[in-house]
Amino acid sequence: MDGKFTTAETPLQVQPQTDWNEEVDDADDSMAHQELSQLQQFLGLVAPKNVKLVEDVVFVCIDCEAFEFDQNKITEIGMSQASFIMMTKADSTGISVLDSRLVKDVDPGEDGQPWFDLMQHLHLRPIENMQYLNRRYVKGCPDRFNFGKSAFIPLEDAGRVMDRVFSDPSRIHEACDFDTELSDVAPFIVLIGHDLKNDTDYLKKLDFTPKHVEGKIDTQRLARISKKQPPGLKKLLTALSIDAKNLHNAGNDAAYTLQALIGVAVQEHHHPGEIVRKLKAEKEILDAAKLVKKAKAAELAQAQRERKNQSTGNVHPVAGVQAEVSPMTGNQATGQPEASRRGHKSRVRHERQEKDQ
Repeated sequence: MDGKFTTAETPLQVQPQTDWNEEVDDADDSMAHQELSQLQQFLGLVAPKNVKLVEDVVFVCIDCEAFEFDQNKITEIGMSQASFIMMTKADSTGISVLDSRLVKDVDPGEDGQPWFDLMQHLHLRPIENMQYLNRRYVKGCPDRFNFGKSAFIPLEDAGRVMDRVFSDPSRIHEACDFDTELSDVAPFIVLIGHDLKNDTDYLKKLDFTPKHVEGKIDTQRLARISKKQPPGLKKLLTALSIDAKNLHNAGNDAAYTLQALIGVAVQEHHHPGEIVRKLKAEKEILDAAKLVKKAKAAELAQAQRERKNQSTGNVHPVAGVQAEVSPMTGNQATGQPEASRRGHKSRVRHERQEKDQ
């Protein structure tokens, strides 16, 4: 498999963080395509185009979980390594890493899953925030890390652990052992995340700034189906046929985000546009289901209003039911308007007077 290219001559675009409630222009779409192309070159899926090669690109994905009632309480930090590190969340942090040097002799297949086993994953849980569990808005599961054992650390050590991870991602599982010396090997890191800005903001709360980051890729952008509706992680994983369990655990989210990155790169290489087509088809199904649900809700509300009106006696006449009839005046009984009837009487009196004369 071909080596990787540097950003010295063709820099990997650090994607700007976009407000997804605003319109995204065509230039932003173009940047997403460029990022995907460069990602595929980093992974050796396509030949580099007139660029200098880099052999040691490391993808690092980080995810942080925060307490839903206090975003300053970081409960989990998740990380995964495979020459890339995954994303982090705030009640815990997950980090996943994949080293591109490990994949060069392994066939990724049609979906990239043979590369998943080459990743390393780390799940950090600050001891001080262990009692906080998300229940209302998302169902947290910090005790269900699918990719190893969680590491419980004092919150004050989180920044130091993260710094050691970014110094040498290949030794991610030694980052918490301060008795083990780790040298700074100055790795060439591409930072990965799903809605990455959210996680880098959490890292700032840990008083940590990732180092050796040469580029950033947000998986939300890579497989976006519309300018205003980027796919959620679960929907993206479903489109990629990745069986994800126990999401909203920072370690798991970091691992699955890194898997999604590889899945998009490999599957789009073999079947361009297929992932977006699947996401659009799923969206159409969900939108149709929402319309049906909305129509049923409207029918139910109308039926409830009619029952309420009937119970209060405020009903409209319906077929087969005789409405109450108020007494009619003579004019109403004849069906003649009052003014017309008076005119008729006046003419009769005038004719009689003429005859008498």
